[in-house]
Amino acid sequence: MKKFVWMVMLMTFFIATTTCAQQAKNSYVGSIGYQTEFQRFGIQLQGRYQLCPVARLAPDVTFFFPKNQVSGLDINLNLHYLIPVKKLTFYPLVGIGLQTNFYGNSSIINEPDGLRTLNKTGSHFAFNLGGGMSYPLSDRCYLNAESKFMVGYQHNMNFMIGIGHTF
Repeated sequence: MKKFVWMVMLMTFFIATTTCAQQAKNSYVGSIGYQTEFQRFGIQLQGRYQLCPVARLAPDVTFFFPKNQVSGLDINLNLHYLIPVKKLTFYPLVGIGLQTNFYGNSSIINEPDGLRTLNKTGSHFAFNLGGGMSYPLSDRCYLNAESKFMVGYQHNMNFMIGIGHTF
């Protein structure tokens, strides 16, 4: 009986979000920005899937350029709650993310079965809190600014500004 109830709930959610998403427009955003913890610049690609008129799912991938031989890659899945005010659209966001840092220095260890290279790479999960705003430039193009605090092993704040395209 529990499986049946879960199946009905999932199907209802899927039908509701699919029906709602057909009325709304999906988009993507290309951004540049800054990360506070390592004091480095990055580029981001974010997709936006409209769940309903007031909520959207926004996965993104951000690459942070190396500074002091440390580069980074963040992968996030955020939920935006849309608040339209005249031409602007404000949104608070919550989500989860994976923070990965690649350290340029590596060590070579001589073991009985051969040489082994140790690369210092760290990946940690994080919880995202933040917000942003969008301003339409035309029917299909908009300016976007976003800031989020990633609470995890290495807390940091990301600031991004970019251009979005609706399709």
